Amino acid sequence: MNYIIEDNFDFWKELEDDTSICNDENICMLTKTPLTKNYITLLCGHKFNYKCLVDEIFTTKYNYNRYDNQRKLQKYEIRCPYCRSINYGLLPTIKTELNSESGVTGVTSKNKHIPHRTCRFVMKRGKRKGESCNSNHAYDDVNGTFCQKHHRCIINEKRDLENKSNHPELFKKKCKELTELIPKTYNLKIPKKKADLIDLILKESFYKK
Repeated sequence: MNYIIEDNFDFWKELEDDTSICNDENICMLTKTPLTKNYITLLCGHKFNYKCLVDEIFTTKYNYNRYDNQRKLQKYEIRCPYCRSINYGLLPTIKTELNSESGVTGVTSKNKHIPHRTCRFVMKRGKRKGESCNSNHAYDDVNGTFCQKHHRCIINEKRDLENKSNHPELFKKKCKELTELIPKTYNLKIPKKKADLIDLILKESFYKK
């Protein structure tokens, strides 16, 4: 039996449609919009787009109402906005999504967060050479799915390849020769690695062909 209320509103159809949306694995449970890169799956299984979940958790955590019958969250706890279950562990700090290096206190963390993506970086040296990193601290960006440490490695590798392509003559020099290209009046900290030293020289425009 259908119950039609005012303006031809079909209650059971609306309820069915809402349930369908909630069961759709590709839909954000907060905004009812398609999931985007770096969406979050909480420990209860509910999925949310990253930025709106950060905002929602910040609001509920720091605008606590003492008359609410739900207990106040601890430092490293967050509550699912949909089922209200408590997750121990914060959201990962994804600076490309937040446009912030430091993250959001009490909401995101670089280490004490729930599992996210798995780092796909393949080790190139050491005991684990040829193995994947497999850290669950990874996130997606234009370079792929890597943890913060290996995102930096990928960015530096691309930087070095570009510098070597544009300035092969610098890579033929010894570190001592490269250091002499930096004016002492600048009082800069001198990197130990040749690639970092070359990047500093190029960034500060100390070298011209």
